[in-house]
Amino acid sequence: MISGLLKRDLYLLTIRILAFFLLIPHGFHLVLNYHDSLRWLTGTSLNFPLFLAYLCIVTQFYSGLFLVLGLGSRWLAGLLIILIVLSLPCHFSPDLITDPLGRSTGEGFYFHVILFVSCAILLIRGSGSISVDRRISRLFIE
Repeated sequence: MISGLLKRDLYLLTIRILAFFLLIPHGFHLVLNYHDSLRWLTGTSLNFPLFLAYLCIVTQFYSGLFLVLGLGSRWLAGLLIILIVLSLPCHFSPDLITDPLGRSTGEGFYFHVILFVSCAILLIRGSGSISVDRRISRLFIE
């Protein structure tokens, strides 16, 4: 029988893996089309300064890798929540899901809802014992 502590850690690991699979394709797309991404981030209604546009691309790419490892999960979850809230004016549409036929102008915000809930749980609960954070903390505590 699995203990309650291990169940909690497994569910936190599952949430981190979910966040990884949500973030990596999006961040990878931003990195592959780096100059277009910078142009879009600085030229949209958000009008990000160039530094914040760089930070946004780097955060969306590397945070998936760091979250799945459990490295700096609370910091990254907080930063991702800020990015999600800032991106809502650009991505918000009345539809919850994406229209695969392209009849709707917005892309839906189901991605943002799932990622927001995942990051909120990680911000509150931490990354659990199956993480690099826990290993590092044990080195300094002992």
